[in-house]
Amino acid sequence: MFMNLNFQTFPPHSHTVLFSGKVISIFKILSLVLAFSGVVGCRSSKDVVKKPSESEFKRLDRLVYEHGNFEYLSSKVDFKFMPKAGVSAGMRGTIKLRRDSCLILSVQPFAGIEAVKCLIRKDSIFIVSRLHQTYAVEDLSVLKGSLYMNLELLQSILFNRIFVLGKTNPTPKDLSKFEWHKQKDGNYFRWPNEDYIFDFCLNKEDQYSDFKASNPEKQQKIQITYSLFQDETAGEMPYRILFSTDGLKNAFKFQLTYLKPDFEIPADFRFEIPSKYKKETTAELIKRFQKML
Repeated sequence: MFMNLNFQTFPPHSHTVLFSGKVISIFKILSLVLAFSGVVGCRSSKDVVKKPSESEFKRLDRLVYEHGNFEYLSSKVDFKFMPKAGVSAGMRGTIKLRRDSCLILSVQPFAGIEAVKCLIRKDSIFIVSRLHQTYAVEDLSVLKGSLYMNLELLQSILFNRIFVLGKTNPTPKDLSKFEWHKQKDGNYFRWPNEDYIFDFCLNKEDQYSDFKASNPEKQQKIQITYSLFQDETAGEMPYRILFSTDGLKNAFKFQLTYLKPDFEIPADFRFEIPSKYKKETTAELIKRFQKML
């Protein structure tokens, strides 16, 4: 007997995938990449800072609203985790996403055997551990760092879109706050704020290739690098995403590579929880995996 969660039955409002040894928390990693406040950018004296021109603003508009504007994503993926100290771990998995609805991530570290499965909706997260026969359900709004750990932000990261933090649908007024910086090694849009600054960098091919955030006072840096760009119906898509941190308590690199992704083919979004599985909190489930490290 199963508890069958089919996303079509969820209301419209309606990360921790964990590896230990070979099982590390994928969604915890994603939240670590973004979940810190007080981010302050470091401006180079060689930057040419100005408001975006009309053509630059149109480019920004496309990168926010149109780029990666897919309805579906379904792909097998390669995960690679590279801690600053320790043994690197790699494994396979799958990602399925329906825009503005839900994301399902599965990790299969042992010859295709699913160890952990995670469902993220707009309002909640479900985590199922096959290893422990347990599951957890949490309301995203009550989790620490909920501003950073949400479906809209994950979509933007996975689809290579520029985002405005905390804004599901940024307005033209929001976009008017972006600065345009020109450098010899590449140009970038900057979102300034009294608490944090994010940089969205374009390479020489005019592709959105890097997201950078830093806190110079604490010497903390976070970067997301996109590569292996391929032409798709909604624009060029990077098939590889590299997350890296420096200066944080747990510095690491984490790489995700899409393997022959489909961007417009509906997938099966059923999410089953066996009735014999025991319910735990997310914190309790994370502790189980931490003990295995």
